[in-house]
Amino acid sequence: VFIRADQNAANLAAGTGMEVWGLVLVAAWPPEDMREPYERLVEGFKSLPSMSSAYIYPFGSLHVSIVTAHAFTRSPPVNDTLKAATLEEWADMVASARRSGDWPRRP
Repeated sequence: VFIRADQNAANLAAGTGMEVWGLVLVAAWPPEDMREPYERLVEGFKSLPSMSSAYIYPFGSLHVSIVTAHAFTRSPPVNDTLKAATLEEWADMVASARRSGDWPRRP
């Protein structure tokens, strides 16, 4: 099995300052008792040469993605008008979800 690091993730981890756009709605953070086994797994990954530039999520960032409205690996909107329209659409989507009786009220 060959694993290749995502260049966008590597650039973000390196702090390149490139413009990225994305919206991912997430839930379901893991319980604290999973931290130690996860960190052992991470150390194993980090020891692999093929993972040298991989971005491995810190435990506190683990989650279940519900929807990826725009992956950060895609290009941002091409102009300010599209950016504004996209932000408005996302705000409306999140506001609508929050009004739902099924919206979680606490983690």
